[in-house]
Amino acid sequence: MRTRRTSGNGKLIVTLVVAVAIVLMAAGFLQTPRTNVTPKDTVPPAIFLPGPVTFAPGLHLLGALAPSVAYVIDTGDGLILVDAGLEDSHELLLQQLQHLQLDIQNLKLILLTHGHGDHYLGARAMQRRTNAEIYAGKGDCDVLRQAGPREAVFSTFPMAHVSIHETVVDRELIGGEVIEIGDTRIEVIATPGHTPGSICYQMKRNGQTALFSGDTIMTISGDLGTY
Repeated sequence: MRTRRTSGNGKLIVTLVVAVAIVLMAAGFLQTPRTNVTPKDTVPPAIFLPGPVTFAPGLHLLGALAPSVAYVIDTGDGLILVDAGLEDSHELLLQQLQHLQLDIQNLKLILLTHGHGDHYLGARAMQRRTNAEIYAGKGDCDVLRQAGPREAVFSTFPMAHVSIHETVVDRELIGGEVIEIGDTRIEVIATPGHTPGSICYQMKRNGQTALFSGDTIMTISGDLGTY
């Protein structure tokens, strides 16, 4: 695994345009989930998928994690998880990896898009199970490590039933870094605004380009924002 810096800020506008196109193209996949893994006692909104979807070889969306989603990339030299959902969705995430025939022990990195609970609270359990490293934007790392304040973790959604905890961050990202594992190259793009440390990850592999934008780009359905 190699990490280095590059001057990526000049590509931000183009990258965001590409991201919008990806969101629109992804909508075509929303009607054809591969399996039916649904949380017990939970009826997710229609916008959420009930199971994993493969967008391209080695690139998968993990559904059934409402109100969250996560992505997994098979680099050929280990797995990268982008966001990790809530902690109580941990087993559902593992079931979907198993369904995709991906070995959790091959998880190398957990890339967090930002420090809101529905994106990061599941990362600690995955890290402890696999020793994967957690990367996150520098501006959100104090919140992750200190487990609060609660308003920073959940913003305007109180989620009183969800507990929060400290999360170890192995590497703070400021934007411009390049992460390379196997056949996959990921450029780190700082996009502060939704949170101080919001990060987009632009992936390139085998002729594919995809942007993982977290909540920097989202669609609103009712009172729920979904990326």
